[in-house]
Amino acid sequence: MAESRVVDDVALLEARCRGDRAAGAELFERHYPSVARFFHNKVDEAAQEDLIHETFLACLVGAARLRGQSRFRT
Repeated sequence: MAESRVVDDVALLEARCRGDRAAGAELFERHYPSVARFFHNKVDEAAQEDLIHETFLACLVGAARLRGQSRFRT
């Protein structure tokens, strides 16, 4: 059986910050459903996409402050 390699979310974020767009796409794919679900019942549909976009942008902006003491999702 082939062993699948799962890359850590923090490693993906670090790779994205170095310019790896594929790493950013993987991170987005992993977390988009839960972020979208979070906003689904809290704001109207028109505001959801903007808030989702701002959430992922904040991940990039705040990447330097990530200390690895908790899960990426938090």
